[in-house]
Amino acid sequence: MGKIVVGRSPPCKAVYRPKLINLCHLALEYYSNLKEGLGASFEFHDLVKCCFGCDFNDGTDYYITFQAKPNGGDSSQITTTFQAKVLVDRVDKDKPPVVKECRIKI
Repeated sequence: MGKIVVGRSPPCKAVYRPKLINLCHLALEYYSNLKEGLGASFEFHDLVKCCFGCDFNDGTDYYITFQAKPNGGDSSQITTTFQAKVLVDRVDKDKPPVVKECRIKI
């Protein structure tokens, strides 16, 4: 069965922000592990936008755009924009989210 896209902006409402920010932190951890040894370490700064797609068999894919700053930097440093795809199981709430992709937005 194909994906059924069910929303764009609504997940970015204030009530969903804590969950989305948590997913952003997971995505940055994934990115840092992927780029280990290259000095790629970032900390979350701000949520930009989010959309999602549902597949009743696989769960919900969140497509999140967010900004991060280099770890340990000062507040004046320029932010880097990231894009992440994170799968959240809709049935098994105890199953941890899975980061499918996290990259710097081009």
